[in-house]
Amino acid sequence: MISLDDRAAVLCDGVSRREWLRVGGLSVLGLSLPALLRAGERPAAATPAAPRLAKDLQGSTFGRAKNVIFLWLQGGPPQHETFDPKPDAPAEIRGPFKPIATNVPGIRFCFALAGAGIAGGQVYGASDKNGAFPATDPIGPQDLTATIFHLLGIDPHGVFHDKTNRPHLLTKGEPLVRLLGTEPATSERRAPEGDPAFVPPYDTRLLLDTDFRSGRPLLPPSPPTRDKGWRAWPLWEQSTGNAFSVKLLAREHQVALGFGLGGVANTTAIPQGSRALLAQAIRSARGGHYTFTVRAAGEAVSADTFEKVFLANFTCRLVIFRFADTSHDPRQVQVLASADFKPAFGDGAAAKTYVVERFLGSTQPGANFPIGNGLGVAVVVEKTSPGTLQITDGSAQRAFLRIDAVTLEFNPRPRDDSVTV
Repeated sequence: MISLDDRAAVLCDGVSRREWLRVGGLSVLGLSLPALLRAGERPAAATPAAPRLAKDLQGSTFGRAKNVIFLWLQGGPPQHETFDPKPDAPAEIRGPFKPIATNVPGIRFCFALAGAGIAGGQVYGASDKNGAFPATDPIGPQDLTATIFHLLGIDPHGVFHDKTNRPHLLTKGEPLVRLLGTEPATSERRAPEGDPAFVPPYDTRLLLDTDFRSGRPLLPPSPPTRDKGWRAWPLWEQSTGNAFSVKLLAREHQVALGFGLGGVANTTAIPQGSRALLAQAIRSARGGHYTFTVRAAGEAVSADTFEKVFLANFTCRLVIFRFADTSHDPRQVQVLASADFKPAFGDGAAAKTYVVERFLGSTQPGANFPIGNGLGVAVVVEKTSPGTLQITDGSAQRAFLRIDAVTLEFNPRPRDDSVTV
């Protein structure tokens, strides 16, 4: 049995038992390719009379087909979430959708197949002769959206206003009134059972945890996750010891980028080009003027160590960047703006402010700035001196950049009402 796909069907658990049965099923039942070819060479037996239904169909070849087109719906919804809900099965099997009764005793469907008040047996529109494109009454996503609003009793022609009080249409589609009628299926409304706690209040902040007081841990840059907050590399762990890394100083509500963060006496080597970074994606990024500000200071066992070891070998940098791909790995970015800075030795004293800013936007009327895979900001400490720095006793040569807090300001590009597109 041959399957022609545009790509291989790889499921999360590898090759499934169903896939093995699908591939070998014909051979197991006694039909193999050699047998099929031999059957084509033998004289055909007398063809039995076709059923009356086939005779009534002009040009029918009922019972004579040798080719079959089989559509395999890889990833389709399982039966227990559609026509066979299994309400008496354990919770982990029957799924989240509840069954509803039909007018046939003992037959229940998933509520998602209830029909929303649409009468069955209707035909809407027509396709071309090839079945490739709609010939009449084409519909689009906007029409489905309008239909959903219509069924919920919400005027699909309504508007909402953005933060600048500009009106926007709920949808640009039209309800499928030929299927549904001109009114909602029912005026009855069920009380909502959802928990509003699952929908947090709208948050306009561009960055989260800017003072490192939220209790969120630092996240590794990979693998990709939906977790929000700061990502750090190399992320300090207990096994890291005094190696060059990034560590959250939870008690002080600060972040350290440097070496000797483990507080133990061991040897570490830092080659040229090594980087430690603290980065975060900008939320709801768009074109405009960004100002990234960091309050930071240098710390070490002494001011002399910080000057002769840290500043002599490392460069501190603020960066505004665009992610290179959808994985949002801050190690793979396109730098849009950067500014090097030399932190002053503080050793617990008040930090100083360092800034990088850049206008990210098109200067041409009607053109938009390409956000791409998203924007982000980062603090980077890089070993730029030649050769490898050998730290023979990390506890005695501890030195790092201390980040106390960050801010990100955004000013959108002024709106030109005279521009039309």
